[in-house]
Amino acid sequence: MLISASVSLEEGGEAAAQEVVRAVLEKLGGEQPDLAFLFVSRQHLEDADKIIRIVNEALGAAKPGRRTLVGCTADSVLYGADEHIDRAAITLWAGVLPDVNVHPMHLEWPMDGSEIGREILLGKVPVDAQTLILFPDPYTFPCDAFVKEITEQRPDLCIVGGMASAARGAGQNRLFLGARSHEAGAVAVAVSGAVEVAPIVSQGCRPFGKPFIVTSCEDNVIHQLGGQTPLEKFTEQVAQLSEEERDALYQDEGLQIGRAVDSARASDGEGDFLIRRVRGFVKENGSMVIGDHAQRGETIQFHLRDPQSATDELDRLLTSAQKRLEDRAAGALIFTCNGRGTRMFDDDNHDAGALRRRFGDLPVAGFFAAGEIGPVGSRSYLHGFTAVNVIFTESNS
Repeated sequence: MLISASVSLEEGGEAAAQEVVRAVLEKLGGEQPDLAFLFVSRQHLEDADKIIRIVNEALGAAKPGRRTLVGCTADSVLYGADEHIDRAAITLWAGVLPDVNVHPMHLEWPMDGSEIGREILLGKVPVDAQTLILFPDPYTFPCDAFVKEITEQRPDLCIVGGMASAARGAGQNRLFLGARSHEAGAVAVAVSGAVEVAPIVSQGCRPFGKPFIVTSCEDNVIHQLGGQTPLEKFTEQVAQLSEEERDALYQDEGLQIGRAVDSARASDGEGDFLIRRVRGFVKENGSMVIGDHAQRGETIQFHLRDPQSATDELDRLLTSAQKRLEDRAAGALIFTCNGRGTRMFDDDNHDAGALRRRFGDLPVAGFFAAGEIGPVGSRSYLHGFTAVNVIFTESNS
């Protein structure tokens, strides 16, 4: 397995495309890549169609199951240990992957929402796929619904990726597949064979207080936790925090809840949590409104999101992954929230730099997304304010 990556900061789209693909091919030493990812910053949006044609032609004609190019436009991109925020940049990642099958696809959600249409859509993912790398347009593709539905049918399928983020409306993003550029839907590549794709999902939060059982709820409103109102429980837990922690809690997006993936383990203080936003409390009755549908009987715990929590969690997860993967890592992709970077952290290159410190000089590319996709526990979800690292290694089997 041989992977290379590069970036171009040329302000002209065509010149940037030529520079980045030339650099990647030189690093591959004449080998033709089987799979490539291309991410283009919003400053190059008008030239996106030209860029994809130049890169695709240089990489070589697509063949069934081989030589797949996929990607999207983004708010900003990253390469190596550097995050190129708010500047013109193109990054390209390409891999020679022996005995690995890649299956590219363009996905469109049925406009009528028909069951038959959804079955056709879900049926595009090969039955032997181990990983689906997905880049949806947030305005024309219901990513959350798609991920939930396909994981119901395919709980063993790992889904990772990020939503295109260069645009502020439908029809403005570009989704790349081969030589084509799509304005709507989603593009994806299913991967199987002699490769291990290891996802590392850092939601950037830490729990405080103790877990509670949801005893009354309706849709996205929780009325009772353990027989008391969420506002009462929240007030009790906040009293145990330091002044500094309380200040962080009341910052924008500071308060979150974690929905336990396994309620039995969470009640013992262990287990994984799916982080969701707390939209507010209802003063009249103490209920809590969250950014997801609650379920009676599930375990939740209040979480705090702040830069230090995010830094600590990401470092812990990367350290664990480094030990688990040993020296087998060959390359990586990063899909991180466009609310992170210098918008969240004081230091530049926070997420990309963390990966470099743990895994060394890996070929790395990625982008700042409008929503990140990755597994928590054994199932995949759509996230926000999350960093999803995807490490490629040769399979042990």
